[in-house]
Amino acid sequence: MKWVAMSDGMVPDGAVKCGYEADGTPLYTARAYYAGGLHIGKVRPGFEGANIPYAGTEVTIKFYEVLCL
Repeated sequence: MKWVAMSDGMVPDGAVKCGYEADGTPLYTARAYYAGGLHIGKVRPGFEGANIPYAGTEVTIKFYEVLCL
C-alpha cells in the first residue's frame, strides 16, 4: 500500500474504500496535516478535499493523501 498526494476531492485509481455514505456512495481513506498533526479521514469525489475529525467537528483539508493498493 502507498499514500498518493491529491487535492480538491480527487480520488486516484486503486484507492482503498473505508465505508459508504447513506446513499451508498463509496468513501476512501485519506490523511491530512492539520493543526500540527497528521489526521486520518475520508474523501470522495464531490468533496472539496479530505474531511478529518478535529475538536468535535469535521474539517475539510484541500491537500491530502489517499491510501492506495
